[in-house]
Amino acid sequence: MRCRTRRLMMVVCPTLLALILFVQVLRAVFGPVWNCPTISGDDYAPDKLILCANRLIALGEEKACRLVRLSDSRLFRCAVNKFRRSKNDERLALLGRMLYSYSADTAFRGPNFGIPDVPPEMQASQEWPHFPLVFVSGVPFLMVSGYLFFGISPERGLNYFERCKSNGVFTAEPFVLPSKEESRVALDNLFASDSWRRIRWEGRSVGVAYRYSETVCRGRLFQQVDRMRR
Repeated sequence: MRCRTRRLMMVVCPTLLALILFVQVLRAVFGPVWNCPTISGDDYAPDKLILCANRLIALGEEKACRLVRLSDSRLFRCAVNKFRRSKNDERLALLGRMLYSYSADTAFRGPNFGIPDVPPEMQASQEWPHFPLVFVSGVPFLMVSGYLFFGISPERGLNYFERCKSNGVFTAEPFVLPSKEESRVALDNLFASDSWRRIRWEGRSVGVAYRYSETVCRGRLFQQVDRMRR
């Protein structure tokens, strides 16, 4: 009995060790994508997104795009149906916004994941050209915390990433990593900006009434700063 157990352990232990090493290698390779924050997961922090984007920028456009595409392959995608959005879709959408830039007068639409929980005028406006992100003094804040959709298939994150690539210019220079204090100052500047003051938190759009809370939105942005590491 002991001999059988010993032989079994001699087979299982190397296999388990190889599996652990394989997972560690995958995490190291796909870390710039898998460690990226999501939109609806309450894990967003500006510095976390910047760190992931900078790691991809350091690879160069060709290698970065190859890694992004591999991360969305069937081998790594979770079991999701066409009416459900995976966290990786959200990650790829945010990375597409970070890795590709547009001219100052261009308002490129955000990902079509459904109806975002912000006033409609922010969704494709020249005042908010990086939606669902907004850059203030180089700090990327996330304006959206979720989406609603009604019986339609949401856009795949990789498709949106490819759209960003087709319409934008690859960001060659890494982003400067801001401190918590710098991010708080940037947030104060956002709240004091004319663009913020012009937001209509309630009204009608396409014949449908809407109402959002400015207080909730402010609190959500403050939480993003609080999650930063330094």
